[in-house]
Amino acid sequence: MAKLIQVSLLMMLSFLLLSSFYVPMVAGQNNANTAKANIASTKTAISNCYTTVKEAEAEGANVSVLIDNLNFAGKLLTQAEIAYSAKDYVSAADFASNSKDSLSGFNVLAVSLKETATRNRNAGLFTNYVLGIAALAVFCAGLVSWVFLSKKTQRSNVVDEFASV
Repeated sequence: MAKLIQVSLLMMLSFLLLSSFYVPMVAGQNNANTAKANIASTKTAISNCYTTVKEAEAEGANVSVLIDNLNFAGKLLTQAEIAYSAKDYVSAADFASNSKDSLSGFNVLAVSLKETATRNRNAGLFTNYVLGIAALAVFCAGLVSWVFLSKKTQRSNVVDEFASV
C-alpha cells in the first residue's frame, strides 16, 4: 500500500512538473497567435485608411491631418512588428491594438473632409458660372452701347453735313 501511495505521489508530481512547462508554452503560443492576428488586422486597417486618404485627396480635400494620423499608426505598427520579431508577443499585440485604436474615427473624418472639398469645389464652380454670366452681360451692354453711340454719331454727322450745305 505504501508503494502505491509513493507511485501515485510520483505520478502527480510528474504531472505537475510537466504541466508547469506545458502551460507557459501553450500560453506563449496563444500570445504569438494573438499578436500575429492583431498585426495582420492593423495592416488591413491601415491599408483601407490609405485608400480613403487617396480618395479624399482626389476630391481636393486637405488630407494633412489624415496623413499625420496614418504616420502615427504606422509607427505603432512598426513597433509591434519589432516586438513580434523579438518574441515579445504581449507588447506586439499591445502595439498593434494601439495602432488600430489610433485609427478610430478616421473614416468619419475622411468623409467629412471629402464633403467639405466637394462643397468648396461646387461653390467655386457656381462662382465661376455667375462671373461668366456677369462678364457676358457687361460685354453685351458694351456692344449695345457701342452700336447705339455709333448710330448716334452717324446721325449727327449727317445732320452736320446738311447744315453746312
